[in-house]
Order: sequence, then C-alpha cells, then structure tokens
Amino acid sequence: MRHYRDLKIEFNNQKKLISLIAELKKLKLKDWKEQSILSKEFTKNKNLKENELASFSSTYFKYTKEKSDQEVFAGTVHIGIKDNCLVVYDIISLIKGDKLPVHLYNIILHKFIDDVIKPHPELFGKTFGSIKLNRNKPEIPKITPTNSSNKKSLVISANPEKFKIFNERLKRPIHFVSQDGSGEALMLEGENAKIGNKKISYFTPNNIAILLSVSNKSQNEAKRLLQEIKTRDNIENSLDDIKESSKIICDFIEQIQTSIVFTYTTIEAFVNLSIPEEYEYFEIKKEAGVHYEKRFKGSSIERLLPLKTKIKEILPDIYETDPIEKEKFFANFDRLEKLRNKIIHQKSIEHTELYKEYFRDSIFTVCNVSNDLITFFYENCESDFSTNPIWPTIDGKESNFPKAYFNSGDFEVTDSL
Repeated sequence: MRHYRDLKIEFNNQKKLISLIAELKKLKLKDWKEQSILSKEFTKNKNLKENELASFSSTYFKYTKEKSDQEVFAGTVHIGIKDNCLVVYDIISLIKGDKLPVHLYNIILHKFIDDVIKPHPELFGKTFGSIKLNRNKPEIPKITPTNSSNKKSLVISANPEKFKIFNERLKRPIHFVSQDGSGEALMLEGENAKIGNKKISYFTPNNIAILLSVSNKSQNEAKRLLQEIKTRDNIENSLDDIKESSKIICDFIEQIQTSIVFTYTTIEAFVNLSIPEEYEYFEIKKEAGVHYEKRFKGSSIERLLPLKTKIKEILPDIYETDPIEKEKFFANFDRLEKLRNKIIHQKSIEHTELYKEYFRDSIFTVCNVSNDLITFFYENCESDFSTNPIWPTIDGKESNFPKAYFNSGDFEVTDSL
C-alpha cells in the first residue's frame, strides 16, 4: 500500500470542483454515510462555505495491536476545496469527536481512498495518478566531498557540459557548484588499495552499475549467438554438426541465464539501496473481523516484502513518480521473476523445457527490464530534483549528474595528478 498520510488532488477549474462536491454528496456508498450536520459544524468552525465541503462517516472498525486488546473506532472524513485542489481537511473520531490518532487515521484514510475515490472514475477521471503525498519525503543522502585515508574525491573536469563518461561501471561524477556562483567542478570518488606488494589507485565502482554491466554484456553476447544459431551453415558430418550446435546452444543458454539473473539482481540492488533506513511502509490487514496496521521499516522492508511490491508501491512513493504499473516493461518484470526463479530454484535436472523459452526474440525484452526500470526513474525525477547519486549511468543519461552546492571551506587540495 502506498504510504498516504494526506490526500490532495489537483484541478484547474474551480467550478468543476464545486460541482464535484455536489456529486460526491449524492453518491450511494457502501460502508460510508454522508453527514450534512457534521459538515455544517466543520465549515462553521473552519470558516468554509457549505458547498465547498463534504463529510462522510465510516463504518465501525476494530483495531488491535494485541488481539486481546481491541478498540472499536469510526471516523468522519471532511473533504473539501483548498487552493483549487480537493483535499482531506481532517478525519475526526465519530465516537470521541476529536482527531483520530495516526494509526487509526491511516486506516480510515486508506479505506476512503479505496471505497470512495478509486471506484468513481466518472468523477475523478484519471486524477488518481496526480495524488500528492503531503508528508516529508525521505531525503536523498546529502552529497559531500570524500576525504579519508583510502578514499578521495578527485576533480576530473572544470567544464561539466563538455565532460564525457569514460566508464559506465563507476560511480557517477558529482557536479559541485559553489553557493556564491564563483565556480563549479565535476568530482569523482577514488580509492587506494594494496594488491600483493603493489599499491594502486582507481575510481570507485558503482555496485549497481557492475551488476547491470554483467547483464548487458551477457545479453549482447546472447544476441550474437542467437543470430549465429539462426544463420550458420550445417556441417556435412551429422555428428560434428550436432556437436557444434550443442556448443553454441550451451554458450547461448549460459549467456541468457547470466543476463536474467543479473538483470533481476540489478533491480533488487537498485530498489533496496533506494529505500532510506527511516522509511516506513504499512499495510491495512483484516483478520477475524479485526482491522490492523502492519508496519515495515528499514531492514524488514528489504527482507519481508516482495520485490514487486517495492517496485510498484514504495519506489514511486519515495521518488514521487507516475504509477509504474502502467509502463509496458512492468508486465515483463513478472516474466523476468518467473524465469529467474526457475533458474535459482530448479526442482529437477530433467526439466529442460525452460530453455526453449530462451529462443524467442522477446527474451531480450525481458533481459532489458533493468535498463527500462532505471530509465523510468531518471525520466520521472530529473526535472524535479537532483537524481540519486547511487544510480548507475545508463545510455542516454550520461550527462545527468547529481548536483551539490559547496562552500570553498569544505574542500582541501591534498594532491594533484
């Protein structure tokens, strides 16, 4: 479930909003009752007009953290017009008359979205995708110059516009801009290591980019091998021909399986590294007639939630993107996950039918899901804020560098090349 704390739907037409409130009041809703008296009281207390607010009370729920400690509750959702938007002003306890505590507020809000907003596209059209999450979004990690005994940030260009990426497997350069506008530079993190008796210096690899590179290389080699399989001339000796075919087929299967496994692992790493430790995700559960909120945070999100849930629900919430499930590549993720699981969790060495799935040209669309997914987040985020520095460099986005502002006092020149 997406992590809604408030509801805000943007409109451009004030008259349309007034008519929408009127239509909302006419809806015949299961488990919800329009409350005109409570609406009048709320508008009077908030100095609102009666035609700019609608109020709906929920059915009664049971809530429990411990099954022996049950709490009956219900809430009234006050939804109205504010700054050309439809917003939830508040959710008030129907029993006590005051604001519900956050864990009960969440249950009522999500039920309202599921029961009233989503089922009525004739009123809201496709506006659900423009719902804004009115809460503090977890911050992208702050970028600071690295300076330790084993790691240093090196200036690699004073002209970011002309710089060209020379190795896509490395961490992306950071575009540092002075706060007073006096200068700028691209900096790339480097490391030192001792291998045997030799000391070496190198630029820091990007973990996700390494995985993506393995997947892409295997995919490209598999394409070459598939073309060879289709076009090679048969060998006159039948036995030799089968031997040669078997070699190429096995080479092809190796490359495809490598690409599938590393494509999936790339996505897994990209997703898990994108979720801040303080981020919370919750689900509204119902068991034996009792509604309760199940929370996940930090490592429990990584360990307990399916990867598909994290892709569909959590990352679009963190990065505030368009719904990802509408994208064509999202449907291919299901096939990717099934193929990967068949490789990792094989039940019998005799089950070789899965290999035949690899011979379809569409297999390369599946192997490319990691590139498509990362591109989706680049394109949704690059115009709104500096893209996350943990992201790998991908084709078409080579000049999209994370930005950071600095004071000259933050830097110390320790060496030059």
